[in-house]
Amino acid sequence: RYLTSHSTTGYTANVPLENALAPNSLVTWQYDGRPLPREHGGPVRDIIDPETLYFWKSAKFLSGFELTAEDQPGFWERLGYNNRGDIWSEERFWADSDFHTRRDVIRSQE
Repeated sequence: RYLTSHSTTGYTANVPLENALAPNSLVTWQYDGRPLPREHGGPVRDIIDPETLYFWKSAKFLSGFELTAEDQPGFWERLGYNNRGDIWSEERFWADSDFHTRRDVIRSQE
């Protein structure tokens, strides 16, 4: 089972439900008692299991969630980023892609 976070910008981020339900995952609309600023993803964003997953697995400008039985790669995963994104295993890119750095991903879009 999986959770896909949807952004008002069209961005999507997919994670296994177990990561979405981790005790350190959250949905936030404020910081230090004040509304979350736009530069940090306001008015609402999620932060998904930040001790395990890279931050591209979290969505700014949150518009909704989708629960699915099957995994659906999100925005960056469709561009070659690793589908799991585990920081401790340094899972940054798909093993079978030609991408080794973020610059490679950006150049592929030119």
